[in-house]
Amino acid sequence: MPLNIKKTLLNIRQRRENLQYSQEYVASKLKLTQHAYSKIECGVTEITLRRLGEISDILLTRPSALIES
Repeated sequence: MPLNIKKTLLNIRQRRENLQYSQEYVASKLKLTQHAYSKIECGVTEITLRRLGEISDILLTRPSALIES
């Protein structure tokens, strides 16, 4: 099954919002600016597997949970 990047990015955003985390909060944990993090969520900057793992840790979930549709 091919990876659906748009769905993964939507899952990341929804999980972040469900936890009531701001983009600024997640960005600070990643040592990024809010703008740089926003570009990841919007798909402007490609998300790497390493970054997906870091984001999933911050969002208290498994990477596979963010990838699943």
